[in-house]
Amino acid sequence: MRELDEYEETLCPLCGLPESYCHSDERWQDLTGTVESCRVTKIREQTMKQFADKGRVDYPDAMLVRIQPKKTEEQ
Repeated sequence: MRELDEYEETLCPLCGLPESYCHSDERWQDLTGTVESCRVTKIREQTMKQFADKGRVDYPDAMLVRIQPKKTEEQ
């Protein structure tokens, strides 16, 4: 576990990449970015919006959405 802790200490807390890239004035220029969509997060956001639209949500940051497979006829 100590090795994992030591490795994680080399990562940037903001982007998760090695600090040798993202904190370097030269090496960060070797990187590029893409935008992707997480479908599970989309489902989570839609479910939370539907829940919130039904009434008042006192602590939205404390709410959890349990993601589970849809039931099929075989189940």
